[in-house]
Amino acid sequence: MAPALRIVLIVLLLGGASCEVISPMERSTAPPAGAEPGPEYRIGPGDRLRITVVNHPELSVRRTEVAADGTIEVPRLGRVHAAGLTSSELEDFIRRELREFRAYRSVFVIVETEEQQ
Repeated sequence: MAPALRIVLIVLLLGGASCEVISPMERSTAPPAGAEPGPEYRIGPGDRLRITVVNHPELSVRRTEVAADGTIEVPRLGRVHAAGLTSSELEDFIRRELREFRAYRSVFVIVETEEQQ
């Protein structure tokens, strides 16, 4: 084996011994402190959400935290799976589910940052 290849293999073996593989479910999903969650930010357990259904305060949620199983409690809908969705995707889902209340056109989901709490 060539000396350069031997060195590369040794570095990879020694460097790999101290590496830790973290699954997506183990990593923190929270945005960095002081950062605004972007439109592509995926909601995760521990995130705090505010759900506003315009002109329907009885269907709105002032503040809720995403449970460890990825769900939130939404009035009239019960437990809703939110983890893995963007705020836009969650808005669309809630809007579709609330059609019977004719509130589906004006649903907003906001992921709160530390400064907003």
